[in-house]
Amino acid sequence: MAISDSFPLGANIQVVSLAAADYESPGGLTATLTGCGSLTFDGDEACQQLIDSVPTSPLEVTPRMVSAGEAGRAACVSDAGGPLVSAGTQVGVTSLGVFSVCENSGTTFANVGSLDYQPH
Repeated sequence: MAISDSFPLGANIQVVSLAAADYESPGGLTATLTGCGSLTFDGDEACQQLIDSVPTSPLEVTPRMVSAGEAGRAACVSDAGGPLVSAGTQVGVTSLGVFSVCENSGTTFANVGSLDYQPH
């Protein structure tokens, strides 16, 4: 789907800046996740069995990650890639969550300040 017009800025549409290189977000920030995902996980029994059957290894949290959210306030199915914004700055990109239990856990984001990107 192509977008042919610009979006009008307003209460629900704002321009954000990207976190500076090596930015480390302090704990306790208020942040907003934007996504098109579910508000709850409503997978059927077969889908849940598939998810439960996938072996997972322990994951290491690195400086290239930032964690946010809590039970009932986290990314869910189809939110991957969505921005995590705090005070007009994008600090994260939705990366990793236990989307089968999104009502019960937080989310891990790619830390924008640790990414190698070239502004236009």
